[in-house]
Amino acid sequence: MTDIDDKIIQRCIDQGQSSHQGINALTKKYETEFFNDMKKLNVMSPNVVLRVTEHIPAIIQYIEQIINNKFAYITDDGVYFDVSKCKKYGKLGPIPTVNDDFSSGEHTHFKKNPRDFVLWKRISNQNEPAWASPWGNGRPGWHIECSAMTHSYFGPHMNIHSGGIDLKFPHHTNEIAQSEAHNNSDSWVDTWLHTGHLYIEGRKMSKSLKNFISISEYYNAKITSNPSADFRLFCLQSRYSHNVYYTVDRIHDAAKYRSKIENYLQLTEQLVSHIEANKRDLVYGAAESVAHSYLPGKKLTKSLNEVKVKVDAALRSDFDTPTVLDLLSNLVGDAQQYRLYLTSNSLVGPLEPLHAVTTYILYIFDIFGIDLKVGQQESREQAQQDEIVTDLIKFRSSIRQIALGSIKNNETTEICKNIMKKCDEVRDQLKQNHVVVEDTKDSSGLWRYNSSK
Repeated sequence: MTDIDDKIIQRCIDQGQSSHQGINALTKKYETEFFNDMKKLNVMSPNVVLRVTEHIPAIIQYIEQIINNKFAYITDDGVYFDVSKCKKYGKLGPIPTVNDDFSSGEHTHFKKNPRDFVLWKRISNQNEPAWASPWGNGRPGWHIECSAMTHSYFGPHMNIHSGGIDLKFPHHTNEIAQSEAHNNSDSWVDTWLHTGHLYIEGRKMSKSLKNFISISEYYNAKITSNPSADFRLFCLQSRYSHNVYYTVDRIHDAAKYRSKIENYLQLTEQLVSHIEANKRDLVYGAAESVAHSYLPGKKLTKSLNEVKVKVDAALRSDFDTPTVLDLLSNLVGDAQQYRLYLTSNSLVGPLEPLHAVTTYILYIFDIFGIDLKVGQQESREQAQQDEIVTDLIKFRSSIRQIALGSIKNNETTEICKNIMKKCDEVRDQLKQNHVVVEDTKDSSGLWRYNSSK
């Protein structure tokens, strides 16, 4: 956490609170808001939170080592990193041409080279917070804090370092330079992950352009019934390294995808519960029917195994999450076909393929941090409501089966047709109240809530 920098200090000065206590109060306020927002999006909390103001001694020691290694020099206004000593500067790609704006906010007349950057900024203004150092009272530069704090916990090497693409230069480029100078090594980080920008209404999200929405505003707007899961799905529908374009329609698209998955899981759960409630074996019936019923289940199992291999390959290909979501959608489609096969064939067939698909779907979505609302009864009232709906559906299904049987036997056809019509009307009315009925060949009464919004 960067809890001290020029912008923070200026905000506190504007509010008449430029003391250490005033700055601490301001940064704690926004830190709390940040973690509250992360919780809303179901983001896991870090194991350790590092704050610049709590690591000043470690940062000073880090700078001293860089000076001792001859990669930095002391001036009247602080300490600067000497880029000319770093022979591999710019490892992450081309760097901008040197111009007057190359080192915005830094006193370039103290530098040996315009590309040099500040490690320690000497502070003469008594109204600004500062810490004692061998180079005078001051505070750390922007880049040095990250290298020093991560070194204090991870040592001279890290596996993965990430951040927005806008941090690639100069921040990450300078982090590499100073870290490798400190460590006398050229292998500080194994892998860099840079995320694309978030765009709103075709423009990059920006406070200055006033085209932004805060996480709290998004969450509280309740655009969908599960805003946390749907925002994650919205992000996963694009490569992490690509720009993403936020619109309400795209959030709704994510909600429709989630609804498809949840509907499958809910119907499958209900089907299994129905079979178990009626104490039916996983496979039963005439020997010929049983043998034939294994073929569709075998096909679904094969599809699942193929998807597992492809999902693994996609995630290994620079986290290709859009492909993973497509694969899972197709798998759910195959599983739905098998479920419909079971409901239309007197439930003759093995349930293990459905169990396997359900387990895998939940496993992948758990990895993605997506909380699916399936089988979660939030209150006693909700459970009672479900029981009422179930009883109604069973009654409707039973009457419908009687009417269908009478029609097939040419018994009081007109009356039975009217009964069927009334059954359809009940089904349509339930649908308007977000309850979707699925007719089967028996009176099992399968139904689900339509969770999309």
